Amino acid sequence: MKTIQNWFKSECDLVEKSSIRNSNPLHAAFLSSVPEVLGTMSAFYKTKPLTSAFVTCAIKASAADVVAQTAETSLSSEGMDPEQVGISKRRNLAFFMYGGIYQGLAQEVIFNQIFPALFGEGSAISVLNKVLFNSMVVGPFLTLPTAYIVKSFIFKHSFLEAMSTYKNDVINHGLLKKFW
Repeated sequence: MKTIQNWFKSECDLVEKSSIRNSNPLHAAFLSSVPEVLGTMSAFYKTKPLTSAFVTCAIKASAADVVAQTAETSLSSEGMDPEQVGISKRRNLAFFMYGGIYQGLAQEVIFNQIFPALFGEGSAISVLNKVLFNSMVVGPFLTLPTAYIVKSFIFKHSFLEAMSTYKNDVINHGLLKKFW
């Protein structure tokens, strides 16, 4: 992160020396504040890894769902009742929670604490073992079921319904083939 901060500082120094500063003071003021903002963000990510993982992944998952729902709505909205067109807040909450809890918190712990302890670090073999274990064990037995459980909680379905739907999707709809 220091490299990015240094790059922005050098860009800001160029702005100070150029005519850009004189012609657009807002642009120069914005550029001069970037290193400080990046430094604050870097400190947040280093000192609060779980919080930053939750926030980042929850927002990204929610935003991705908004994009997907918007695309789905635009494709299917012709001839639909205007009340039915729009963003499902409940679905988006499910993505937000799954993104934050599993993709943020759980994967921070899995990939940065558990996997290095189990498989070591730095060798091609350790990387291969991590990838295989993630694909063959973590994905089918933790990642995907967690998504079904979070969705069932948000939509007020039971745990057993979530697992039944997961099993059905694996057996009858090729879920694991799509995952791999």
